Amino acid sequence: MTPLAEQLLALGLDGSPVIAESAEFDGDRFSPTKTLARLRVWLAHYERELEEMYAFAAKWKAPIEEVTDKHDEYREAAARLRVGIALLEAHIATRDGA
Repeated sequence: MTPLAEQLLALGLDGSPVIAESAEFDGDRFSPTKTLARLRVWLAHYERELEEMYAFAAKWKAPIEEVTDKHDEYREAAARLRVGIALLEAHIATRDGA
């Protein structure tokens, strides 16, 4: 098991691959706060892209499948990011006693 995997397991955050893929660190320690900020940036990116896809499809009255082949990929990525964000928010709230 890698040091990151061990840290995520110890924190109860091993259930979301997106957290491990986007992990940020303070030195050699996993940083939930920095990782949460990074996931939020990525989610905003995917949400913007999806909005642009929908707007383009609406403008041309075209099915989304004819507009882009990335719709499902981006929608799934956004969903994974939301799960990771929810896990990190819950962890941080519990850690901070909120």
